[in-house]
Amino acid sequence: ARAVVQRCVGMAGLLGCLLAALLALGRDAIPAAFTADAAVLALLGSTIPFVVATQPVNALAFVWDGVLFGAGGFRYASRQMALCAVPAVIIMKLGPHAQEGAAAA
Repeated sequence: ARAVVQRCVGMAGLLGCLLAALLALGRDAIPAAFTADAAVLALLGSTIPFVVATQPVNALAFVWDGVLFGAGGFRYASRQMALCAVPAVIIMKLGPHAQEGAAAA
């Protein structure tokens, strides 16, 4: 089982890096295929590097999720997801208010 997991992790790492490279190469062409709006393209231009950088991590996370779920770790995974969601929800709830306060200062 360990050999299979190691193989999957290695393949996911390679696939994530390959996808990141393809997204980096298509950083102008991919958004342009969906919109011609200059404001949208400018916004996407600033966010695509983040998307590119997270692809290897995302690919590895999918593999580890599969391993965890395959090992019957549903209870652990659900608790960790809930725990990780708390700060995200707080930030989303406070985000607009924090920005308004910063703009007024």
